[in-house]
Amino acid sequence: RYLIHNAWDFRMWHQNDEMAHYDYIWKLAHQFRHPASYEKIAPEIAKFSANSLGYPRPENLILPDYGLGLQGYSYEAHQTPFYYYLMSAMEALASLLKFPMGERLRILRLLSALLMITSWLIFLEMMLKISRHLVLSTAFALLATGILALFSAAHHYHISNDQAGLLCGVLIMRTMFNWQPKPENRHLYKLVTLCLIAALTKLSNILWFIPVFLLKGQYLYTNQISWKTLRMKNLILSVWPLLMGIPFFLNNGSGADNAISETARLFSIISPGMFDNYFFLDTFLRKAFALDVLNIQTGNDGAVFLLLLMVILTVLWVFMISHLVKSFPHILWSMSAWPIVLFTAAFLNRHVGSVFWFEFRIFSSFYPPLILFFLLPIPLWHFIHSKKSFNL
Repeated sequence: RYLIHNAWDFRMWHQNDEMAHYDYIWKLAHQFRHPASYEKIAPEIAKFSANSLGYPRPENLILPDYGLGLQGYSYEAHQTPFYYYLMSAMEALASLLKFPMGERLRILRLLSALLMITSWLIFLEMMLKISRHLVLSTAFALLATGILALFSAAHHYHISNDQAGLLCGVLIMRTMFNWQPKPENRHLYKLVTLCLIAALTKLSNILWFIPVFLLKGQYLYTNQISWKTLRMKNLILSVWPLLMGIPFFLNNGSGADNAISETARLFSIISPGMFDNYFFLDTFLRKAFALDVLNIQTGNDGAVFLLLLMVILTVLWVFMISHLVKSFPHILWSMSAWPIVLFTAAFLNRHVGSVFWFEFRIFSSFYPPLILFFLLPIPLWHFIHSKKSFNL
């Protein structure tokens, strides 16, 4: 209810770059082209902001920030295009039906919120299946799904590719968990397709290829899948999502666009997270675990406590590796996504400027492995040592 209400109640642009996201959609729908990051926001959007939302008129400002505290450029132009293609089709249809811009924005917000709600339902279905096999109560599945909703819903009612990223992550993880004693090659082709769609939705999702290939690498190494049975034709067909990315790659490879705008560069340079490792860790974990939303003040020890808890759980995961490799490889390798994301974000934050890497929403696709990394080890440990058979 909170999500739908905030999506419909459009009184101002959401602080997390909503206007720039919509500018991307608007230019695809009405000008049939990808934006460039050095371009200004479409005048129609600036005019709507001033006339309907009460923002200052752009001609009265020294910098075109439209009163948002952000420069008014298309600085989301570097985002991969899949989500924007889908939303631009709806924007074009709603415009054709003569919906005013305010109503079109509400429709796009609702669609984005529905993507997130769909993610929760698919995750719940996956958790119910896990609970049945691990002989856990339905409450465990509901708890995990409730945590996912809590972590992901905060400030995600606006137009953004974060919600679509979460849906991609849930679908990838669900497919990985669709493990059988004798895996089928079609799961590999499906996972490759899903990983490409995820990367074309948000580039950070390319990290999903690592756990997927680790899982399939084990299958090949143990001869559960044979190289001889892999059909190159099917593997090539599974990369069809790349066709949707061709216009985007041509646009960003033309040399006319810097891919990341000067706005993002400026904000990252002035951010203390670019220079302080503890600030990064504290902020990244606070945002990942929605501590700000819960108004939990952990002081200076919050990040240390969460890091210590992760170390303890990692030790427990390591003690189960021999069992996991043999019987639960899909769980083992999907759980590796969480430390991969944490270390990748830390490295990028330290060495690659121009993006707020401590914003966990960049990695919203990885909420499922984050949650299960914390919730699964104890019941899984108990199940393994109860010597029961397990097929998921």
